[in-house]
Amino acid sequence: MLCAARCHDGKTVTDSYNFFRDVCSADMVANPVQISGPGTTVAIDESAVAKAKPGNIHTPQQWVFGGLQLGTNRFFIELVPQCNAATLQ
Repeated sequence: MLCAARCHDGKTVTDSYNFFRDVCSADMVANPVQISGPGTTVAIDESAVAKAKPGNIHTPQQWVFGGLQLGTNRFFIELVPQCNAATLQ
């Protein structure tokens, strides 16, 4: 009964999601993939992320660029210092 109650606990679900997100993100950063080639279309996007810490009112932003090669399962993620045209190029 205790297990069933914990499985439906919103905090447990959130903690599990955050754990798996962190593991996947670390793997993507540690094992970069280059995607390109003739006739290749890559969709890219940027995002500002920050990890809040207890008691910390202001957490600096970390910019991330990511891309997905359309028609395949190949993708990349790259931590970048700022979001501007020079960084993207």
